[in-house]
Amino acid sequence: MRCVECGERKFREKRKTETMEAAGMRFAAEVPVDVCAKCGHEYLHGPAMVEFERRVAVELARRGAPLAETFRRLRKALGLRAADLAALLEVRPETISRWENGQTEVDWPSYLLTWWMVEDALEGKSETMDKLKAPRIAQAPGSRAKPIKVTLAAPLRRSA
Repeated sequence: MRCVECGERKFREKRKTETMEAAGMRFAAEVPVDVCAKCGHEYLHGPAMVEFERRVAVELARRGAPLAETFRRLRKALGLRAADLAALLEVRPETISRWENGQTEVDWPSYLLTWWMVEDALEGKSETMDKLKAPRIAQAPGSRAKPIKVTLAAPLRRSA
């Protein structure tokens, strides 16, 4: 990496307090930055900022912040376009827009699923999203489910 200010290639890492305001609350986090050894220009670590944004979105959800703003932050924290989230939740993209703009109330199950996807992402998982995608994969045009042979390993016991 080269500094865009002076062209230097040497950097040192330090930690810096970044703040973010959301739903009338201020959040702060220590994030890593690379500092140019020559001119001192700072470069934020992208993945650290993504994690900060995800943590803010989850904290808003936990604190019961306004659903429209929190839902929008949750979607953005996932890095999904409204159309992509709409497909996962089986709603129209216009519905996502109405939820995010506060024109209609956010559907609670959709809100929870989106929240859980962000929590999964913070843990490096994608279980909730994978489960939402699974039915579409099985129903994809031209896809044929391969038969699975199930055998009983031992007879079941009947309770008296």
